[in-house]
Amino acid sequence: MAHNMPLVERAGYPIVTTVHDEIVTEVADSPDYTPAGLVAAMGHVPPWCPDLPLAVTAWEGRGYRK
Repeated sequence: MAHNMPLVERAGYPIVTTVHDEIVTEVADSPDYTPAGLVAAMGHVPPWCPDLPLAVTAWEGRGYRK
């Protein structure tokens, strides 16, 4: 997760906090920011671990939920 955090922020998703294995971002309510866009930024397998079974999901809402 930490490896992809700079990619997430460069994609325009400012990270507000992290909770265990989750990243929480806060963006404008705009079609420019979607769960699919966040998944794309977060889903890069690091070159130093090419066999990593990385699975990423995202959702959007007005507040944090567990």
